[in-house]
This record gives sequence, C-alpha cells and structure tokens, in this order.
Amino acid sequence: MSAPSSQRSERATAVLISLIVGIALGVFQSLVWLISEPLTSSVTSSPSFVAFLLLVAPLIWVIAFFIQGIWIGHRTGQTRDSVLTGLFSGVFGGIVAAVGHVLVITLSLHSSNQDPITVAYSTLGVATFTMMLTLGAGSGFGVLGGLIGQYFSPVPPALPSKPAVPPPFYPSNPPYYGAPQQPTSSSRPSQPQAGEG
Repeated sequence: MSAPSSQRSERATAVLISLIVGIALGVFQSLVWLISEPLTSSVTSSPSFVAFLLLVAPLIWVIAFFIQGIWIGHRTGQTRDSVLTGLFSGVFGGIVAAVGHVLVITLSLHSSNQDPITVAYSTLGVATFTMMLTLGAGSGFGVLGGLIGQYFSPVPPALPSKPAVPPPFYPSNPPYYGAPQQPTSSSRPSQPQAGEG
C-alpha cells in the first residue's frame, strides 16, 4: 500500500522541482535579456560582459537540465521521469523567459519609431523560438542525465510487462509443404466390395 503513495509523492516532488527549476531559469534568462538590451540609451553595459552573459546563459540551462535529469533518474531509476521533468522545466522556463523577453522588447521599443506589426511578428518569432529551444533542451538533456542517474540508481529496474496478446498457436508437427495427405476414414466414401451386389 505504501508503494503507490511513495511513487505519487516522488512524482509530486519531481513536478515541484521542475516548476522551481523552470521558473528560476526563466527569470535568469529574462534578467540576461534585460541586461543585454538596456531600456534607456543612457544606461549601457560592457559589450564583453553582455557577450559573456549571452554565451553562458544557454550553458546554464543545459547544466540545469542535465543535473535535474541525473537527480530524477537516480531517485526513480527510470529515464522517462527524467524526460518528463526536463520537458516540464523547459515548458515553465520557456514561458517565463518568453514573457520576459516580450516585456523587454516591448519596453525597449516603446520609445522608438518601429512599426508595431514588425515588432509584434519579431516578438512572436522570438517567443516561439525560445519555447522550441527550451522544450528540446529540456527533454534532450533530461534524458541524457536520466540515463546516467539510472545507471547509478539503487532502485531496481522495472521488469518488462507481459505482452497483451498471447503468442500464436502452432501445431506440434505440421506437415511440410507438398507432403502427401493421409486419407481419413470419414472423408472416403464407402465403396461397394467386389462380389457384393
């Protein structure tokens, strides 16, 4: 009775960790974009620092997804849980990062003379691209971490389930192709004997 409840608590913990990691990564990425695109022209940051942040930010995401996959794979012993937590973290982080990037673009272009339709399309494109990257990275690096975590997991691997369909029936000694058929007594009509009738 305790096995299903402990499995439920493990999954609830995994979803909670996914939510926390995803939101933290999304806020981090939003801050990176806020630093890289200043809202006023008087506030500038060092170009080398901005380049460093923009190069290191995806690496931080990958490392977080990888470590999360290792941790979940080690706890549950299954890679599918690592994939799901990476996917959920990617969804949560991608939503927060996309909203943050849309806000930064909208605030930085508010005072400029840009065409609103062009800004809307570029913002939608960036948000879509961000979601695709976070989903792909979350599931991909989640499964890689899950494989490592599963290898070192103390949880025994799940046994394969029995097939839903039984194997087909084969007769014990089927005749080979082209073998002469043995006549059966019921298939042969009775013929009169010589001398009868």
